[in-house]
Amino acid sequence: MPFLKNSWEVDEHTIYGRYDLVYDGKTPPKLLEYNADTPTGLLEAAVIQWQWLQDYNARREGSLTSSTPSTND
Repeated sequence: MPFLKNSWEVDEHTIYGRYDLVYDGKTPPKLLEYNADTPTGLLEAAVIQWQWLQDYNARREGSLTSSTPSTND
């Protein structure tokens, strides 16, 4: 951990990335890929996934039907 501590203390440049995982609840998670090649990674991880969560929850509650356009279609 000395490397991480030093990096934090000297305020190294931040690199954003996204891990894409698959998990079935039975076996350990499997890494599909790591994406850090575009500046949209942070947007995907924050804004788009938030919208997906809202759509997912609405579908579970029954307020979003299969005919309603969503980011999950």
